[in-house]
Amino acid sequence: MPENQDVIQVRECNDYILYQKKKTSIEWFSFFLELKRPKFKRSRFDLGWNGERLANSEALNRLHMEDERAIKWALEVFKSDYPKFNSEIEKVANEMCIPYLVHFTNVKNLSSILSIGLHPRVNSEKYNFFPTVNDTLRLDGRLEATSLSIGFPNSRMFFKYRKQSEQDYWAVLVIDRSVLWKKTCAFCKYNAADARISSMTLDDLSSHRSLLGMFEDLPSPNSRREQGLYQYDPTDVQAEVLAFGIIPKSMIVGIVFDSPILMKKYEEFAGGIPLSWEMPGRGFFASRNFARSFE
Repeated sequence: MPENQDVIQVRECNDYILYQKKKTSIEWFSFFLELKRPKFKRSRFDLGWNGERLANSEALNRLHMEDERAIKWALEVFKSDYPKFNSEIEKVANEMCIPYLVHFTNVKNLSSILSIGLHPRVNSEKYNFFPTVNDTLRLDGRLEATSLSIGFPNSRMFFKYRKQSEQDYWAVLVIDRSVLWKKTCAFCKYNAADARISSMTLDDLSSHRSLLGMFEDLPSPNSRREQGLYQYDPTDVQAEVLAFGIIPKSMIVGIVFDSPILMKKYEEFAGGIPLSWEMPGRGFFASRNFARSFE
């Protein structure tokens, strides 16, 4: 690490070291990246990051010519591991008073979730778990991400899957809202398989503007007022957040069942996670329209 006391090392790998400068502006975080094995004489490059993108600069252009992989590595660090670099996402979450995210699942999957966390489907072979899958097609094509909803389940899909498997029981996981800025997320104002979403790049979908877009109003009869939505409800009930990577058990802050018997069954495995239950057709197990109109 440099002797300069105005920088701190934040990450290191086989090829690079990333340092943060302690003095930053309000809008930009300042770093420099050091190449351990530079092709040319220059080994340190200044980088600026504002929560969404790197600052355009001569240093960035030179680094691009020197080692393009270094830029990709730095971006992964910024987006995935340091929530303070995603302050715009957190700011939107605070402005919209987002309380939590939710994910519905067949209770057959709970044992593995409570053991190893909530994994995307692509991890099943690597971690030797075989989930009961709702959406076998996953037309959005992003199997490395888990589908979450803001504040209330996608009741249209949830009802569909419960009707297809009426003999099964279900649970709704309540996820800490910090997933929005601690994980790389795609913010989809419609269903992720919708062509209006699937045609967009991950860079576009992961911006704070895409998160804000989930709350844009729609024409009658689907306006926010006519739906009776809370401030934090996305306008389209099928809007979703695709969270990439593993959501650890520590970020599951509640589990809601549709049976008190099931709730009792899982108490000993929950590890302190608050459990509750709701009658079929009420709360998270109702349609959002019903919940917002009558509950």
